[in-house]
Amino acid sequence: MGAAGGSIFLATSLGSDIDPYPILALVVSIWMIYTFDHLLDAQSIQGRAITHRHLLHQEQRVPIISMFVIIGISACIFILPKLSMMNIQLGGILVVLVFVHWVLNKTEQRSGAFYFKEFRVSLIYALGIAIPVIDNPNKLSLQFFALLTLFWIIASINLITLSMIEKDNDQLQKQRSLATILTEKKVQHILYTLIGLYFLVALITFNLPKISSTSLIIISLVFLGSLIPLLFKDRLKRNENYRIVGDLSFCFSYLALI
Repeated sequence: MGAAGGSIFLATSLGSDIDPYPILALVVSIWMIYTFDHLLDAQSIQGRAITHRHLLHQEQRVPIISMFVIIGISACIFILPKLSMMNIQLGGILVVLVFVHWVLNKTEQRSGAFYFKEFRVSLIYALGIAIPVIDNPNKLSLQFFALLTLFWIIASINLITLSMIEKDNDQLQKQRSLATILTEKKVQHILYTLIGLYFLVALITFNLPKISSTSLIIISLVFLGSLIPLLFKDRLKRNENYRIVGDLSFCFSYLALI
């Protein structure tokens, strides 16, 4: 749901119309991507999974696949016909990027290489929330790219924080992440660099014309919310509460509807 909020925020900040069908398509697509990714991860884990989400996709594999198929067919029947050709074309490009991401994941598992999974996922996420907003490429502005960059940075911080918290479990399950490849100090340096980059891009963004103070407040709340799992990671480890908090931080974007 955070992705839908991000699209709504972008649309309101840039003065674009909010079309519910592309946003609904985005929500369904992200759920299907994450579900398929978790199913693949759960299948690759030898023995009983440690994390709740992987264990769920192991034990409830058949019902989840059934739901996956039903939702996918329903989306093709009821949502796809309502999308513009531009939405469909951009969605097709995003599907290709997701496929490349999965291929790289498999390559990482087999060869031991690492292609910065967290940055790939955050880029796909940022591009995904942009699709419902783009009705004409000629209308893309500096403000659009600046706000999108901020979302990419926030998503990267969120994912890298998750990789730090889940490092021990990932190592036990032989899952590769930034935290399992690099030392904790190097990962912290990357996070500090991203935080500094956020402030730099934010400073530039909020000096651009047509960016309101409301947009400034909302994106700042999303950013601050994304830091909560980093600041309180030890307290939020139980029941994977850090994931819930990290996802909820993006829901501040819905304040754009007020």
